[in-house]
Amino acid sequence: MTAGRRVRESGRRRAPRTPFLRRLLAGGSAGLRRPALVAAAVAVALVAGAVTPGVVPSEAAWRDSEWMKGRLATENLTCGTSTGFTTTASSRFLRGSLAGTNLDQIAGLVGVSAIDDARPGSQPTPANATSPATGVYVNPLAVQALGSTAVLDLTGLSAGAPAGYAGGLNQYVKVTETGTSAAASGLVSNSGGVGVTASTAPATLPGRATLSLAQLLPATTDITSTTLGIGAVASSSTLDWCAARASAIWGNGSVSGITRQYGIAGLELRMATPVVGTVTTAVTQTTSTALPAAATALSGATGSIARSLSSTVSALVPGLTVGALTTTSPRTSPVIVTGVGAAATAVASIVTAPLRSADGSVSIDMTTGIVTADLAVLLGQGANGINGLDPNTQLVLNATVVNAIAARAGALIDQRNADIRAAMTTALQSVNVSIDATTRLASGSTSILDLRMRFEGTAAELAAGTKPFTITTAALGLSSVLNPVLALLGLGTLTGLQNTLGGLATSLLPGVSSTVETGLAAPVTALGTTLTGVSARLVTALGTQLAPLPGVLSLMVNVQPDRPGAPAGSSYLPAIGRNTSAEYTVTALRLGLRAAGAVTGTPFSVSELATSTAGRNAYRTP
Repeated sequence: MTAGRRVRESGRRRAPRTPFLRRLLAGGSAGLRRPALVAAAVAVALVAGAVTPGVVPSEAAWRDSEWMKGRLATENLTCGTSTGFTTTASSRFLRGSLAGTNLDQIAGLVGVSAIDDARPGSQPTPANATSPATGVYVNPLAVQALGSTAVLDLTGLSAGAPAGYAGGLNQYVKVTETGTSAAASGLVSNSGGVGVTASTAPATLPGRATLSLAQLLPATTDITSTTLGIGAVASSSTLDWCAARASAIWGNGSVSGITRQYGIAGLELRMATPVVGTVTTAVTQTTSTALPAAATALSGATGSIARSLSSTVSALVPGLTVGALTTTSPRTSPVIVTGVGAAATAVASIVTAPLRSADGSVSIDMTTGIVTADLAVLLGQGANGINGLDPNTQLVLNATVVNAIAARAGALIDQRNADIRAAMTTALQSVNVSIDATTRLASGSTSILDLRMRFEGTAAELAAGTKPFTITTAALGLSSVLNPVLALLGLGTLTGLQNTLGGLATSLLPGVSSTVETGLAAPVTALGTTLTGVSARLVTALGTQLAPLPGVLSLMVNVQPDRPGAPAGSSYLPAIGRNTSAEYTVTALRLGLRAAGAVTGTPFSVSELATSTAGRNAYRTP
């Protein structure tokens, strides 16, 4: 509307006009609320007859008179239906720079934007963006946009998205003439819905994008690669400028009109290391070589069990010679130990089973040798991990975090070490010990008797004494001949000697059991020592590899340039008066990368994932 003014003056002098009065007379009433217009009229009357305290006005002053008439501008907006707005929105899944490459210059990574202004319809960029509905545009990215040799591999985000979502790389904008605009990027539906929330089932989410950190961290023989795994990310920004403007002009200004969201399905460090593989190697060596060798050392006529038998008998019959152990056909050996393969069976599934710390922050794939550190757990704040954090939250990868990763990985190997040894020890209790040994007792050239010792049972039965030896003796001469010989040796009579040897049924058990336990435990103990060394080596390797991390990798989530704590160098378009809004941007994840060995002060190369911007939006006053 226009405002007109006609003034007729009489008398000697007119009252001075205040700046407010001049604006009112000039028709500058646009944007005033109706109550304000009434108050303005009252103010005019007061100004026209203003009285200075303590001064009596002259009659001449009150003879001045003015007449004003005109039309004052008003608005009659109904949010949701009223038009007259220009709205903009833009989204981009990936922008910034990476490994010296300006991502903004890669055609395949172009975002999507749109504007709805005074021209008919809305105008998207690129022009070929798919339009599911009027004013709505989507432009999903192809995972091949970076090329096959890219540092960033987006392949994992290309499949497995929830139903209704266009993969993990969608870009969405919506503009209207009624003052609202919206943008969404990443795992978002064609209606702009964010697909990464605290309630999203992990099984429905896509895989991981992979960012190589080879250029940031030193190469070592024990860590062959380190990557940052990035789960599905998403962001959205919606601006209702009509509602916000109405609240600012007609209400108390409490309605901002802006809603921003972000979501990150996962963020993890992955270290590939051959050190983990040495656990399997050590276990295999123990089960396939060391334990069979131990069984062989226990067996035979001259093995450690045979020596234990001879030693126990010798102690019982001092003065008599204990001959070599023989056996009865068809046996080939007086002592046979079998069944050590049970240890390999017992630990087969344990060795390859994945490891995971109690809090879920660190896990180890024992088959691939991948150590994974879940940064959402290590750096998260609250039940939602790295989601639901305040704008511009920096995820600090300091020495405390690095040391925690290494320590947890070492503790997992230590625990696996204990589990393996415990399983082996239990399995070896079932090892079978078969003894059928005969020895001849003699005094010089005089043979006294043959002693036969037999046992068939497990190592556990030996230790428990639940199965005694069977002892038999066969005299090799007449007692009338042998008794004088035994008497001279202080061994009594032949009958007495045979009774004494019968006691071997129980007295042989402790020595043989101890011999078996020691013989089988030695390889297990050696394995434990080896695996303790593996743990220490892994801790050192991870600590060395990740030590530079705080200085070469920066992570920030929920990045909003217009909010406090925004990263250096970020910018946004601010509001202009009451009719033009600011632009409202949110980036789900911001990566700052700096090459290893870079000169102190070298700035980070910044990459941003899932950026959505709503606004600026403007209202064209009548």
